[in-house]
Amino acid sequence: MDKFIFIYKKRIDLRDSNRLIIQTGSCRDYMKDVKAVSYVNGIETEVEIVENPHTPLLFVYKNAEPEFDGEYNLCINLPEKVKNVKIILTKDTYPSGIEEINISSAQIEYLRNLIEINLIGVQADERTKTIKITGWAESAGELKLSVYAEKKELEYKADYFTRADMVSRYFEGELNRNCGFELTVEDTDVRSIRITSESGGRRGSIGVVVNRDSSGQQRRSVRLAEDKRNDYITRARNYIAMYGMKRFIVKAVGKLTGKSIKDPTNIYFNKINPNEARLKEQRDYKFASNYKFSILIPVYRPDVKFFTLMLDSIVAQTYDNWQICLADGSGDGYTVENVVKPYVEKYGEDKVKYIKLENNLGIAENTNAAMSMADGDFIVFGDHDDELHPTALFECMRELERYPQADFIYSDEDKIIEATGHHTEAHFKSDLNMELLRSNNYICHLSVVKKSLADKVGGLYTQFNGSQDHDYVLRCVEKAECVRHIPRILYHWRINDNSTAKSASTKTYANTAGVNAVSAHLKRMGIDGEVKNGVAPGFYDIRYKLTEKPLVSVIIPNKDHLDDLTRCLESMENVNNYHNVEYIVVENNSVLEDTFEGYKELEKKYGDKFKLVKWDGIFNYSAINNFGARYAKGEYILLLNNDTSVIEPDSLRCMLAQCQRAEVGIVGAKLLYDDDTVQHAGVIIGYQGVAGHAFTGIGDDVYGYFARAVLSQELSAVTAACLLTKRSVFDEVGGLDESFEVAFNDIDYCMKVRAAGYKIIYDPHAKLHHYEYKSRGAEDTGKKQERFGGEIMHFIDKWRAALIAGDMYYNPNLELVGELYTIKK
Repeated sequence: MDKFIFIYKKRIDLRDSNRLIIQTGSCRDYMKDVKAVSYVNGIETEVEIVENPHTPLLFVYKNAEPEFDGEYNLCINLPEKVKNVKIILTKDTYPSGIEEINISSAQIEYLRNLIEINLIGVQADERTKTIKITGWAESAGELKLSVYAEKKELEYKADYFTRADMVSRYFEGELNRNCGFELTVEDTDVRSIRITSESGGRRGSIGVVVNRDSSGQQRRSVRLAEDKRNDYITRARNYIAMYGMKRFIVKAVGKLTGKSIKDPTNIYFNKINPNEARLKEQRDYKFASNYKFSILIPVYRPDVKFFTLMLDSIVAQTYDNWQICLADGSGDGYTVENVVKPYVEKYGEDKVKYIKLENNLGIAENTNAAMSMADGDFIVFGDHDDELHPTALFECMRELERYPQADFIYSDEDKIIEATGHHTEAHFKSDLNMELLRSNNYICHLSVVKKSLADKVGGLYTQFNGSQDHDYVLRCVEKAECVRHIPRILYHWRINDNSTAKSASTKTYANTAGVNAVSAHLKRMGIDGEVKNGVAPGFYDIRYKLTEKPLVSVIIPNKDHLDDLTRCLESMENVNNYHNVEYIVVENNSVLEDTFEGYKELEKKYGDKFKLVKWDGIFNYSAINNFGARYAKGEYILLLNNDTSVIEPDSLRCMLAQCQRAEVGIVGAKLLYDDDTVQHAGVIIGYQGVAGHAFTGIGDDVYGYFARAVLSQELSAVTAACLLTKRSVFDEVGGLDESFEVAFNDIDYCMKVRAAGYKIIYDPHAKLHHYEYKSRGAEDTGKKQERFGGEIMHFIDKWRAALIAGDMYYNPNLELVGELYTIKK
């Protein structure tokens, strides 16, 4: 836990085979105290530490700590012959540590001779009887590529292009700018192809499967399989470069036999579990303030073993200014007093406060009784059979050191399996997300409330017993000045047959209490909405009341694809049940005569609701939509792809009800492929360095990670395939940025709207089909990849600070390289 640096990749400079580069992740506050020394063949050698200013790196550091915000290259000059290399990194300030890197002569030679080839797409074209292969290769000079099928070398035509996003990962001038390639070979019905490369004495090789399926569903499944296979190849190659062939074989055998499969939560817990040296360092750490934390524990007939473990987890805290406040409603005949007595004797009555209640007053009043004894600066809530991580209060103090104005703090959490003691169901949470909090009490534990805020809010309310914590958190957040989220697991629920942690359905009365708690919150906030039970106990659906019926201008770009456009409009008319709309179809250089005849039929059919405007320029998605917006008369603009169709009749009505709120600038929908798997359930900023769709490929009826696929929530971005926005907001931020011709224009628009102070809502009740790639095609040609790479770099340059800070609605302990919403390993 608290590693001060993470080693991502070892490589040899592409221009100089005698320069070793180790790419690492850390943060500026840590690196200023890091000392580095290396020994090459036993001789001390200088280590140059160079910060990479270009890449927003959080996406590559799979083991990075939440604080990491940058890439640092360790550069070492090597002799021609290398026996071994040892690098020692030390840091004396918190978090202190020593990191030792050892590299053998075999690894150095492997890296010196390696060219990394990365494939983007392989597609057979039945019409031209050719196969197109696109990708990029790691080389300083001109590439010499060869293509083989069944050991026979094939002739090919090659086009090389710039990948600005890849070039930025290397030192200036190191990677050949034209590192991208598109190869066209004659199709001889082969199923697999091998590509080799050679440049400057280095070599590389990669095998690929040829995609021959043309249907959308088959194409997606094959593309995903290819991506996964190529990802495995890249990961294997990187692992060998990092750790050597021997360790790779051991790991591969473990994977194949299944012996290495472990619960990712338990792996994470083992990673963050501090050793004795780290615990001592925390105990010795001196904070500028000495806040006291009063931990409230309502007690009712606990299991003595687990109750003792809870108490032990508090007294073991590395920050020791704590106070335990126990309100016991167990009644006569229970041994709680006997369990507590030794703690009182050892730590004193001020640190361990205990009151035996005459009657069991219920969870809310028992907690209030514990609260009445508290005299700390902060109030902490706990259950009598759960546990705190030993660093919980220390981490709260670190957060208060960074943000002294914080008056409500919460952390991530997991569950302990009672029978085995193993950790499971790690809940890595969003930063403050009011819309999600209304849908579910995702904050829960660990919750820390400043005493002054607790005094304003008052105690827990008995009428919400069963969901009293949800009500209390809502009331705290309503009045809090600064809410902070610590992205670390600091609280452990215990799973047993009577625990709410195992299943909220064991306390069915809590469902009604939860509906009432959220309804009371909406009333206090002056929001008109109906709250109902959601997809599972503890989850809620809110249907906001649509107070007006404004005109919505639906902007639909179209080039030929008359059938798609017709289906889209018919679904808006026949499925969608909100009809105060106008359709602005932006004709974009169609070439088929049938398209223009079709427009005439649509004009007759929809009359004044249908407006055709002609765009004569080159394809630029941003400019086309901005052009269409000039003709819009509505208070709201719905950007809609022509290859969509409405599934849920209330879709637009739900989106409007959300968007009408003053604080909301954009609302996005849930989009499904034609096989009813998810295409879009929101966008995560930082995925693969830029942004990516969440939950792609899961079934529509699958809840996703802690139900995030099916709950209304705030997000950083949504796709413009179906995006509702206020016309006033659209104008305020200047519409879509026309420098993003094809990609990332919608994400950029969302970023601009958030920067202007508005919220972006993902509403899963709004649901459409999206037949992606029909209107534009995939990004799988050389020309498209060159443009795509340029737009990636443009987006990174424009939003670098936001990318480095990370997506506030996505936890830094979750993947940004592999599958989203899975735990980093």
